[in-house]
Amino acid sequence: MSNFNILDKPIELDMELVASAPLLKSLTAAAKATKKKKFVSVEHAFQACKAVTVEALEKISSATTPKQARSLGKKIALRTDWEAEKEKVMLAAVKCKFATNEKCGELLLSTGDRPLEEAS
Repeated sequence: MSNFNILDKPIELDMELVASAPLLKSLTAAAKATKKKKFVSVEHAFQACKAVTVEALEKISSATTPKQARSLGKKIALRTDWEAEKEKVMLAAVKCKFATNEKCGELLLSTGDRPLEEAS
């Protein structure tokens, strides 16, 4: 089984998607200017996007593994709009993963019609 949780190229998500409105207000000018946030895995992105503080977002973003990012994400307060936004965040992260990481896309296409399961 191939593992493509840690990506060859980081994914970049728009800050408007990454952060809730209150969190966007507290980000530094430099972070706002970049308009995008980089993540080394979809799990890092998904968990970090739950954050209500810059500190939590950065701590999750810098986690060593996707498993550690998931663990940290379970311990933080959730943004108030998370239930309404989480599917949009996951879809954007997964689309970005396959658009920017050719090997991941090739591996996904090679599965054909076989069912896929999460193996974490």
